[in-house]
Amino acid sequence: MPKAENSTADEAYARLAAHFLKDPKVTQSDKFGKGLRLDGKVFAMLVKGELVVKLSETDVASLIREKKGKPFKHGKKAMKEWAAFPIAQSGDWQKFAKKAFVQTSV
Repeated sequence: MPKAENSTADEAYARLAAHFLKDPKVTQSDKFGKGLRLDGKVFAMLVKGELVVKLSETDVASLIREKKGKPFKHGKKAMKEWAAFPIAQSGDWQKFAKKAFVQTSV
């Protein structure tokens, strides 16, 4: 991915992270990329310039079917509870991260 796109993704992620880090239960992690944790559980992360969020398997399948998200793969394996969103969808990143935050808090 070109450096300019990574920079844009980093900036979009930084804005997203700043919003969630206002909550004292949210911390930042660097495990697989830049990640946000709620009570120690990762709910959103920036991986290779894309926002990746943890949602229910049903929600992920629906987002993929509707072409709103794409599968997140760890190596060759698609992770059923994780969906990825490119920088072109950064206007929706907060919506997807909020849904992941809510589902993680349950």
